[in-house]
Amino acid sequence: MHVRLEAVRALEDAYEQEDHISSLQSFTSRFKTRIIQMATSDVDVSVRVSVIQVLRSIDHHGLLEDDQRGKLCLLIFDEDQRIRKGVSGFVKGVWEDDVSERSTGKKLSDGEKLQAGVKSLASLLVQWGRALDKLTIREEGSEDEEGPSKGIGGVASVMDPEKKGRTALAVEALWDEVDPISDWEGLLDLLLLDHSAGVEDEEDEAPSSSSSPNGRTVVDAAWRLSEAEEAIALELFTGSIRKAVGEAAAAKKVRYPRTGYRGDSDSTSPTGRRPSHL
Repeated sequence: MHVRLEAVRALEDAYEQEDHISSLQSFTSRFKTRIIQMATSDVDVSVRVSVIQVLRSIDHHGLLEDDQRGKLCLLIFDEDQRIRKGVSGFVKGVWEDDVSERSTGKKLSDGEKLQAGVKSLASLLVQWGRALDKLTIREEGSEDEEGPSKGIGGVASVMDPEKKGRTALAVEALWDEVDPISDWEGLLDLLLLDHSAGVEDEEDEAPSSSSSPNGRTVVDAAWRLSEAEEAIALELFTGSIRKAVGEAAAAKKVRYPRTGYRGDSDSTSPTGRRPSHL
């Protein structure tokens, strides 16, 4: 394990050297499939986390294909928190690329940019969730024929799809990476829109405040949600609320630790004085 880890760290250093990238392209083309396999299936978590950072550097130079990026993004649902956190920066990059593509040619306000960001994240989570479901079905069939497998379609230790909480896992991992996740008010504003009132032509430039002939507010295609995306956005909202409440409670506990003051008639306050109402 130590040897593999040191080898991976050497690769990470090499890919961080901009001047060496052209000389590494042949190596990358030959071994990136194996590198991805290590990120998804290696038995050692430390190796997997380090390999993910190597792949992030490789992707930074545009050397990963879309299907390879998508396979790596499935790790945002991994059962190990270290893997989810390790891949969060990579997922952020994929999300930013998708937001940029969806927003091309549009002049959006800050609020509309947030809504477009939520649309993009919800769409990606739906896409990755469906991909994971397909891999799970394929893996279950393989188990029936050949016995238990070590991974799900090459993705090791992924949460069972029957268990609840995929989106909650993503919220935890991406909380500090993807801004819309922590903006629960913005998430609520988007969820309260009538997403069935969409633009007839996807190419039309229709602001969110425009109205359709029947009087309903038209939702721009850049942030109009499908039913599946609405369900994911609702889970993002719920997860955001829970995370925000949890952080607030933790901060309050640190700021106001227990003092032992019970407030009864024989007790004194933390300052040593008896309660003023006595």
